Amino acid sequence: MATQLEKKSQSRMFIAIALFVASIATSFFIAFLSSQGSSYWVVKESVPIGAKIASADVGLVKLKLARATAGYLSSVISPVGAISKRTLVQGEILHRSALTESARELTAGSISLAIRSSDIPPSVKLGDQVSIYHLHDVRNGETQIEPRLVISSVFVKEISGREGNFSGDFSITVSLNRDDIPTLLAATTSGRLVIVAIGG
Repeated sequence: MATQLEKKSQSRMFIAIALFVASIATSFFIAFLSSQGSSYWVVKESVPIGAKIASADVGLVKLKLARATAGYLSSVISPVGAISKRTLVQGEILHRSALTESARELTAGSISLAIRSSDIPPSVKLGDQVSIYHLHDVRNGETQIEPRLVISSVFVKEISGREGNFSGDFSITVSLNRDDIPTLLAATTSGRLVIVAIGG
């Protein structure tokens, strides 16, 4: 009789141990899955309003969102080729409400400018917003002309020829509203353009 009771006691103990181990394993498994998160599209380079999103502008990042995920673009949907309905800042998780497929909302254009190396702060990098001023050099007794703001808050898309170039010209490509392109082009016909960083 004692032997049967001991066997029953041992069986219960084994079952209890098995259930305990299983509960711990389940907890670790759930915690592991939760920590993995899901892949969402994040802005790598700031994108101006009305611009078409390129593959270099965005990237997939695995995130565990604490808030509601409805509307945020997961890896299932690619935003490449969509048009921004507002300014998208670097590090932002892309939301469906910030994008459109309508070509009528494509209002941004790109233009390349020749800039003196001394006329752009060395801290300016891709994705920064800058202002562009028109400056006339005073030579041979010419009347001094005050610097004029041509356009503000344009995005830097590319800087070419900066490496190892401390005295010559190089090219900067900016993204701006297409309606402002003629004004900027007109400013290139005389004097020179000076880039001013926004926010430092």
